[in-house]
Amino acid sequence: MNNLLVIGIVISVCFMLIGCAAKFSREDFLEEYNSNTKIYILDVRTQGEFEQGHVPGAVNINVFVLPFRMEEITGDEDEPIVVYCAHGLRAGLAGFFLRLAGYKN
Repeated sequence: MNNLLVIGIVISVCFMLIGCAAKFSREDFLEEYNSNTKIYILDVRTQGEFEQGHVPGAVNINVFVLPFRMEEITGDEDEPIVVYCAHGLRAGLAGFFLRLAGYKN
């Protein structure tokens, strides 16, 4: 079997097992967003979706290239990162990638 296919299967299984473990509500987000806390907002949708509208200050990195662009995420690994997409699946996958890279919040 192709190594890339095996990696994809392993990532998919891990994603299904952990899912979107760190979800929080719209109210939680707004409280965090409106407070003085520094917050990194990561939009993992496509560039076209991002251009149609996004949270002010959000950084757009498509979830499918996120593992190759982790160095673009600024800030400490302990600082909060809010990840969003259209339906939650891509955000959950991005959360998995971020946890693998050592990000905690």
